[in-house]
Amino acid sequence: MSWLFDRLCEIAVADQVQVMLCADVDAASSPDVSTDLAEVLARAAAVPQLTMMLLPNDAPLPVVARRVLSTVDLEEFVPGGAVDEIAEALRRQRQVPSTGVRLRGPKLSLIEIGAGGDGAPPADVGDLADHRSVLATDVAGRSTELRRIGRRGLGIAIGGVDPDAQVRVETLLDVVSIVDALVTLRSFAFGCDSIRPALGRSSTNPGDIVGAPPELRRVV
Repeated sequence: MSWLFDRLCEIAVADQVQVMLCADVDAASSPDVSTDLAEVLARAAAVPQLTMMLLPNDAPLPVVARRVLSTVDLEEFVPGGAVDEIAEALRRQRQVPSTGVRLRGPKLSLIEIGAGGDGAPPADVGDLADHRSVLATDVAGRSTELRRIGRRGLGIAIGGVDPDAQVRVETLLDVVSIVDALVTLRSFAFGCDSIRPALGRSSTNPGDIVGAPPELRRVV
């Protein structure tokens, strides 16, 4: 069993987990990465105490939500609709400066972001005993943040931007696979429905629980 799988298991059972992707989705090597990411987020919406944040790659860290620009409840959408709504939110986020997409449970929000400080609680809570964080970035200059989060969570450098990073991957699609594995592990740990198609992905038999995806098997 690999070190990465062991660490993902540790993160998956924490009281609260936050995943921050500070990356340019348009720069991803695969044209399908946005769709794949939207599908993973739709599954993550059914996982308890899991926050996903999609941020521009130049976002300040720690980051805070200065203002919520819009919020939708993914549970209100028909099968397939949640994935489409998430994909649209990702497109809007890329078009509006200083914004991010935040997913907490089924609540999907477009937020205005700013630097932490001035008494505002930072979004990164990876140093707290019962919290774990994952940070993935595709820009250089974040070595300090990657090391800090990596002490108890996971720091991922995309495209070789930090040769000393805890985990190094080639593309954002590789990060999506790691996050997909984390979502699956946390789903198993909490016995929730995210391990089967839900919140935007139809199933011929909604009662069937599917096994771990190839992404999980690749990190074992």
